[in-house]
Amino acid sequence: MVVPEPTAGERRPRRAREANPGQSTLATYLEVLLGGVITVAGFAVAFPALTELTHGLGVLSTTALVFLFIFAWYVAWVSVCVSYPRLRRWLLRRVQRS
Repeated sequence: MVVPEPTAGERRPRRAREANPGQSTLATYLEVLLGGVITVAGFAVAFPALTELTHGLGVLSTTALVFLFIFAWYVAWVSVCVSYPRLRRWLLRRVQRS
């Protein structure tokens, strides 16, 4: 199938900077790292309770702990990714007001 070339009137202007989904930035790495730190701290506090909770699974208890850790890391990472831009905008508004 051949797609016709758009005419000059149909062309959209290019944005100054287009997002590249394959490109990782420093902010992405910091968000992953912060999510990991939050998860490790949470697991350090809750580890005795988690081992007691998964003890009934026998051999699968370690698998359950790893699954819980990865799931908690993902939730922490997504929370940081969602809240960081909102927090940044809020802080910028506070600084502009003063």
